[in-house]
Amino acid sequence: SRRLIAAPRPLAASISSPVTLLFLHMDVLVWLVSVHQVDGAAFIFAFLLLGRVGDQVGYGFVRAFYFCNVMVVAYLTYSYFWRPEFGADTFWLERITIAVVLYLTGLYIATAGVPITKLRSRTSAAVREACDLALRLSIKSREMEAQAAELEKARIVAESANRAKSAFLANMSHELRRIKGAGKHLLGLINDVRSRR
Repeated sequence: SRRLIAAPRPLAASISSPVTLLFLHMDVLVWLVSVHQVDGAAFIFAFLLLGRVGDQVGYGFVRAFYFCNVMVVAYLTYSYFWRPEFGADTFWLERITIAVVLYLTGLYIATAGVPITKLRSRTSAAVREACDLALRLSIKSREMEAQAAELEKARIVAESANRAKSAFLANMSHELRRIKGAGKHLLGLINDVRSRR
């Protein structure tokens, strides 16, 4: 009736649903609209897009790197659709420079996910190993309980056999004493009969 320990569900599996990813991508569009509103003041606001890369680092390198690429593609797409009609030469030079710096910065931020991914992998392996060990200990414990029950039954049978042996020996001893006593009495009678003759 003991309950076995179940392996926990990986965190990434519970968070990476299609709906979650859809909302994360829609969030990029909201950021792009915000960047468009302040873009005339400073191109540096494009770096606010790196927030999405930074908040995905906790899920590991692959996911952060994916969003690093999404940010750059989204920024270049935004730049294409809202490009100015004049001064396109300097505009594209600035936008591509910002996109390269965005990509390199995003890549740098995403690399923080490498140790997180390794740590998550090691932690998952340790949890799996602990669950396996708990399962093996549970099985071993049940085996030992069954063995203890068998030993208890064997002890009871042995004690019963010992009591039966003791009772048998006591009865035999009594019978032998009785026979010995009867034999002495019979010898006494025989001796009496002989002495009378």
